[in-house]
Amino acid sequence: MAYDVVIMPGRVRGNVTLPPSKSLLHRALFCAAFAPGISTVGPRHDCGDIRDTLKVLKALGASIETTHDAYRITGISNYKDTVTLSIDASATTLRLLIPVLAATRTAATISLGPSLANRPITSYEHLFGSGVKKHGASVIIDAALPPGNLVLGQLESSQVLSGLLVAFAIVRSTATIHVESLPSAAYVTLTASVLDIAGVRVVQEGGVYRLQSGEHLRPFKVDVEGDASHASLWLACGVLGGPLSVKGLRDTSLQADAIFPALLASIKANITYENGLITAFPGRVQSFRLSVDAHPDLAFALALVALHADGPCVLSDVHRLRIKESDRVEAIAASLRALGVDVQQGQKTMTIHPMSSLRGDVCLEANDDHRLAMMLALCAPLLNAPIVIRGADAVEKSYPDFFTQCRALGLTLTQQKGR
Repeated sequence: MAYDVVIMPGRVRGNVTLPPSKSLLHRALFCAAFAPGISTVGPRHDCGDIRDTLKVLKALGASIETTHDAYRITGISNYKDTVTLSIDASATTLRLLIPVLAATRTAATISLGPSLANRPITSYEHLFGSGVKKHGASVIIDAALPPGNLVLGQLESSQVLSGLLVAFAIVRSTATIHVESLPSAAYVTLTASVLDIAGVRVVQEGGVYRLQSGEHLRPFKVDVEGDASHASLWLACGVLGGPLSVKGLRDTSLQADAIFPALLASIKANITYENGLITAFPGRVQSFRLSVDAHPDLAFALALVALHADGPCVLSDVHRLRIKESDRVEAIAASLRALGVDVQQGQKTMTIHPMSSLRGDVCLEANDDHRLAMMLALCAPLLNAPIVIRGADAVEKSYPDFFTQCRALGLTLTQQKGR
């Protein structure tokens, strides 16, 4: 159901238990679906993107039982010749799926939701040629996995390489994949960590990734840690008007965005680590210039923190933000300007000037972007008047409990029927 949310000015304080990492869950569910036997992946996360992955894997033949705290997955025993699939908004689901279909020689027609239809799959179109065709809101797949000695050029997403690694693990094939330019390489490390749990080792040497022949996916059990991208937004809000603590992010986390607490510390934010909690306290931070090339999802949290800096802050390498759920460069800049913030844009940079308060009394569009909707809500500590977030239901994509959690932390908000 579409809904808007009215956000009242106010501080947000308390403790947040993070939902499980969406990135890790996607990867673990795919590996479990192609491991013979029964795997257990938890905890559950009833968000739109994970529902996309569960729906696709069930259609391919995986048996998935949802318990009160996990997914119990029986791996696919017979591959289907043809399937018709639909994916609403999850780019991760689509990019992991395409090479997996090639590995199992399953021909497929995939219908895509509106925002996903605008996301590129150029790397796969180049790799598979006529075997992968995108027509508007549909993708037609009738491809075979190429021999496992690949040289890949510029990839639009690290998810392309992650999908190929999972696909080669399914067919137990030797693979050597050389990647000339890889954005967000930490997400491939995340994929390798899940494959390792499932019995397949990925060896990385610089830009070369290798799998050994004969290693096969095995059933496994995994308890997925909290989502680092969501943690960054909560911690940024803590800087604006906390204190606010997050729980569930491991010290040994391989998630790319788990770097955010260290980034906060580097710009002199008041942040502590104690008894499994990471806590951000309110206070000014040092102005900064930081690249978001390897961590594009951190742009939202950094934009929030920039509002409470002692001088202008620059986010560099923002160009990759233009091909996400929305043109995130334009969306962040337009939203902040509507709140009275001075924002300047360059070809690859965005400069944000700090504000002691935000003017409010405006309606802001979420642009069907879950992270933008959350960022706007967490401006609350600096607002001097209420704001309306139109299309706030975008948070259902990754964090359905987000506004419930906001209320639990003291934020006053009203949900109303959307357009």
